[in-house]
Amino acid sequence: MKYRLLYVSFLVISFAILSTGCSLDADLFSKDLASIDDNTHNNFLASKLSAGANHTCQLKADGSVWCWGRNVWGELGNGTNTDSTAPVSVLDPGVHYDSISVTDNFACGLTSQGAVRCWGSNSSGQLGNGVLDSNIPLQVQGLESGVISVSTSGERWGNYGYACALLADKTVKCWGYHPANIGNGTNSSATPVTVAGLTGAVQISTGRGHTCALLESKNAVCWGGNAGGQLGDGTGMDSAIPVQVSGLTNVKKILAASASWLNGGFSCALMENGTVKCWGINSNGTLGNNNNAVTHSLSPVDVFGLTDIEDLAIAYGNDSNGNGTACAIHQSGQVSCWGSNSSGMVGDGTYNPTFIPLQVNNLISRQTAVALGEGGDNGCGHTCALNDLGNFKCWGANGSGQLGDGTTTDRLAP
Repeated sequence: MKYRLLYVSFLVISFAILSTGCSLDADLFSKDLASIDDNTHNNFLASKLSAGANHTCQLKADGSVWCWGRNVWGELGNGTNTDSTAPVSVLDPGVHYDSISVTDNFACGLTSQGAVRCWGSNSSGQLGNGVLDSNIPLQVQGLESGVISVSTSGERWGNYGYACALLADKTVKCWGYHPANIGNGTNSSATPVTVAGLTGAVQISTGRGHTCALLESKNAVCWGGNAGGQLGDGTGMDSAIPVQVSGLTNVKKILAASASWLNGGFSCALMENGTVKCWGINSNGTLGNNNNAVTHSLSPVDVFGLTDIEDLAIAYGNDSNGNGTACAIHQSGQVSCWGSNSSGMVGDGTYNPTFIPLQVNNLISRQTAVALGEGGDNGCGHTCALNDLGNFKCWGANGSGQLGDGTTTDRLAP
């Protein structure tokens, strides 16, 4: 009975949020919660979000994936190339996904069988199977099992993309195009290749110009472009092989975000004690350290005032302005964002950059996931947050419907 009441309450909340114009895919939650026992109830409500420049995807607890926004290359995965301002289902009958990674021109998902399947643009082999673009998911060659996670990074204009998969043996395989090193000493591969010299990896994060990995030692390594200090090794010199991030120990999560070339980007680490450190380009408050006079940092610096963080998301603009934005989820379930705000993705109702984290208001219940699409001078930049009731709210640029509210109207706040 209590879950029937919860379901009715959820529908009432859904109608109220829709009537105010906020993003909510309420129609997708039609399953009777009374049929779900206590042990699986929270798992049903838990979902995941991931975003590219102009579209967003959500992973449902039933293993299905729903996407909305731009669909030029079939990145919504629904068998069409038509944009959608509301969620549409990724067309992959019988496949259960455990996680997703979305980027500007394509997306990949990890199935419950440990396989990687990708859809969208294949301009540089980022679908991992040697075929042309695909508007439905396709199996990545050689990754039919044994994969733990997948990370994607693509370029908004569709010129190239890049993905990496973490395997159960703690090695990493990558495919597509990377300006520094795809992993085998070359720039590109249409099928996965092993990243040489990288072992003991437990988490991977790809940027367009650099990539970082968390090791089982709880240290972190990065490789690729480093002109802005985004590798964090203190040198400012590009590296085609993984180099250790200076001074980082007890890392919980590592994130990389960079532009389409080697000279722009930043990285952040969520530490086990709940603090956050970032390094690289600091334009418009990217590093969140309340010191925008410093244009970049070659090694990690503390993000101002964060001591209780559970999760983190970052994005970097695919432009010449060096715009980066980050958002963190507090233990309380609140969200704080900082950095570039050129499209309103910080969510404070303005376009002003912020050099320290600001709490995002008007978010209902406890937030469990946050996703950022790139910002910059290309008219992009948006943020979405998902709460423990399964509702999401989005804000920022909406020219392709990436906020999922049925319109193309930009929003400066949730």
